[in-house]
Amino acid sequence: MDVDEPTIYAPFEQMTNQAMALAVRTTMDTQAVVRAVKQAVWSVDAGQPVFQIRSMDDYISLARNRSAHINRRAAGFRGHLNWMLAAGRSST
Repeated sequence: MDVDEPTIYAPFEQMTNQAMALAVRTTMDTQAVVRAVKQAVWSVDAGQPVFQIRSMDDYISLARNRSAHINRRAAGFRGHLNWMLAAGRSST
């Protein structure tokens, strides 16, 4: 971390609208690691939800698909906006 970069640390309990994520890198069997991580989390807080477990490849694929979807919707919106602007110019 750059020493000159301003940084603020806040307790998670004060920022309850923030999501938490945990990334685990391993060469071990994925399902065994998932079970171990769940048990570790639940040993601290048995009521803590553990969900949306996926591999990094799956996560990257989902992120790319979302990005492509957003780009398609933005292009469609720009096309409709240009059409409306052009229609407005021709009617005046």
